Amino acid sequence: GYQWYGIGPASKGADSSEFSACLEGVTSVDALLTALHFGRSAQEPIATQVEGADCLGAIWLDPQVSNHQFIYTKGNAKRVVEVQGESLKSSDFGGSETCNSDLSEFCSIVEVSKHDLVCLDLGSGGGNDLFDADKCKGRVAELVTRLHEEGDEGAFCTVGKVIAESLAGEGEDPVYWLAGHSEAQCTVSSCNEGEDSKIDYDALYACTLHSNAFSTTVVLLILLSFYFVLMGVVADGYLVPALVQIGRGLKMSDALLGATLLALGGAANDFMTGFVSALSSV
Repeated sequence: GYQWYGIGPASKGADSSEFSACLEGVTSVDALLTALHFGRSAQEPIATQVEGADCLGAIWLDPQVSNHQFIYTKGNAKRVVEVQGESLKSSDFGGSETCNSDLSEFCSIVEVSKHDLVCLDLGSGGGNDLFDADKCKGRVAELVTRLHEEGDEGAFCTVGKVIAESLAGEGEDPVYWLAGHSEAQCTVSSCNEGEDSKIDYDALYACTLHSNAFSTTVVLLILLSFYFVLMGVVADGYLVPALVQIGRGLKMSDALLGATLLALGGAANDFMTGFVSALSSV
């Protein structure tokens, strides 16, 4: 926890770009929640030891709270442990006496905010009764909006991506996972990069149309109709007359013209798209 203290966007004099850069490597929810908790802390964390389990090393506590929420990991098992005060005992963390004796017994204890536990799904044996997927969306929306207002352009992308994928599966787009929270959807839509389209459809849906599915469908149908009309106008006004003139000059019949030059003209856009894509990857 200490490594996150002082670099969060809420910390005085903190560089938000440093916080974002550190968050880029975070892939687990518990590590993310720890970073958010201590990154927003106004007081320096204090180090303490777990009595009877010196093998765990120093555990960092938030001095601003008296009721601490920990994620206790032992091997592949995780559970939430609540401790009152700053005195930590091995009895609070079952089996901690044998922690780190070998790789299968690797243990860690990290503190997180109680408010963030709604996003931590540890199953029925994890001891986290606060988990709620719907409330988690509201919490993520709050965090995304706050980080964006604090000027941390990268942190809110990591928050949305990591939590959305942890609850809905790998590859889940936070723009659509945050359905019902239009402001947060609009914010995270700026995280999607690398699109080849000239139109940012995520931003169109989440920002311009305020995540209204009906309005988005109408607008997309209008755009689709416009593209079809435009294609017809271009083909009728330019492509066909040009092909007719070429065919007449080469003394080609209409059937042969349609099977060769017209087919070539219709596939020209696909050919050029593939050609440009191939050149860009060289």
